[in-house]
Amino acid sequence: MGKLIATSGEIPRENLFLYTIPANTPFFDQPWLGQWFMERLLAYFGHAGPQILRNIMTVLTWVALLGVALQRARDPRVVGGLALLAVAAGAPVFAVRTQIFAFLPFIGLLAVLFGVADTRLSRRWLLALVPLTALWANLHGTFILVPILVGLCGGALVAEHWLEERRVDFGAALGWGGAAIFTALAALLNPRGAGIYTYVYQLTVVSPMSQSVSEWQPPDITTAYGALVVGVLLACLILLARQRRHLRLYEVVLFAATAYLAVGSIRHMFWWAAVMLLVIPRPLGQALNLGAWWKSTTTRTQGVLHLGAALLLVGSLVLSQPGLWGHRVGVEVLSGTARRAGPGKGLLDQDSPTQIMQGLLQDGYPGRIFHSQSVGGYLAYELGTPIPRQVAFVDQRMEMIPQPIWDTYFELSEAEDGWRAVLDEYGIRTLLLAPAEQGALIRAVQEDPDWVLVAVDEGHLLFFRADEPAHLTRWRSKPSET
Repeated sequence: MGKLIATSGEIPRENLFLYTIPANTPFFDQPWLGQWFMERLLAYFGHAGPQILRNIMTVLTWVALLGVALQRARDPRVVGGLALLAVAAGAPVFAVRTQIFAFLPFIGLLAVLFGVADTRLSRRWLLALVPLTALWANLHGTFILVPILVGLCGGALVAEHWLEERRVDFGAALGWGGAAIFTALAALLNPRGAGIYTYVYQLTVVSPMSQSVSEWQPPDITTAYGALVVGVLLACLILLARQRRHLRLYEVVLFAATAYLAVGSIRHMFWWAAVMLLVIPRPLGQALNLGAWWKSTTTRTQGVLHLGAALLLVGSLVLSQPGLWGHRVGVEVLSGTARRAGPGKGLLDQDSPTQIMQGLLQDGYPGRIFHSQSVGGYLAYELGTPIPRQVAFVDQRMEMIPQPIWDTYFELSEAEDGWRAVLDEYGIRTLLLAPAEQGALIRAVQEDPDWVLVAVDEGHLLFFRADEPAHLTRWRSKPSET
């Protein structure tokens, strides 16, 4: 989408790329600004550009969050220890994707909410959330968190005041209620106006794929990551229950709301991890009954060790960036998923079929392509732009693709009865298949004389129909690179 915006100067409003639904099917491209910026980085700096941006945004996000956390609980021992758990819990979402543009605005949101609630900031600071939401609404769909969390935080503060004083603080109610309304209205400052809320609803509630895509699923307690998240969450709940007399209602409400998101979807884990780092340090410090941290002494040896550890961490962070020595060593020694050859070597995942894509661009392919869902956007990027073409079966736009198409996709991937007829129905004469997702179909076509294995990439296999001699001859005459 970013490539199309950059070349055409317009934001796409239709399907354009999928041949399984009409080309003019309406499509809402909500994160258009983030997509455009990512594509410009890719165009100017190659695959390293978006990755370095991701790394910079990650560091800034956690540094900003630590700063806000230390304003609330000044004991760096407690905050630092919990930060390690928060980083581990939130790590899966820090990928090269438009969601990275939402993390710093979220920290800004939390800084304002907790600052105003703790009376460190005046209520006028809530006005700063209006332009923040307007920008966020053009970067990523999680802008919806702003009016929701503002409403929950303000409602909790008004309720808390009523419980203590038995009267309603109308000034607070109007201030927080107005902030929730104005931030919700600020999100309308996008190319499609009120349609942005329909998009969020369809993606999170209506779309059937939100119930089956892995990142939308709850953490699996049978995995190390899932066990860590659940363990930390249970420990936090026990601590909050024991320290309930020292908690503010708004802290409990914000923690509960983001925890609800986290247990429902890995995709939302960072929101809870960030709130945890702001809520838990105070009660944890009280429970541990630690002495004042500024009174603790550090020996010269400990100081040298601390300095060495800090230099090692910072040095590793710098040297591990793409193109530097540490990154090359990491790819060769530590990483088992990065591409070992071809375009994107050391930068892209093995599941990115860059060498096969080069062949498709240079030598063509017969008919239409059936492929793994994960490369749908890649096919559109390379084969469907800058002049839009319907080249993919499915892609990442879950909210736009109807359930029957997804059913067909999975039936084909599992090589269920009638798969040959379905391929013929769609005019599919090329298969770009991922063993991890489509092993059954790979085994089926390998046993079918109507299909020929043409190329093997690090994470994909390419098949053509056997009755395509021109394309087969062209590909067989290529030097073996895959």
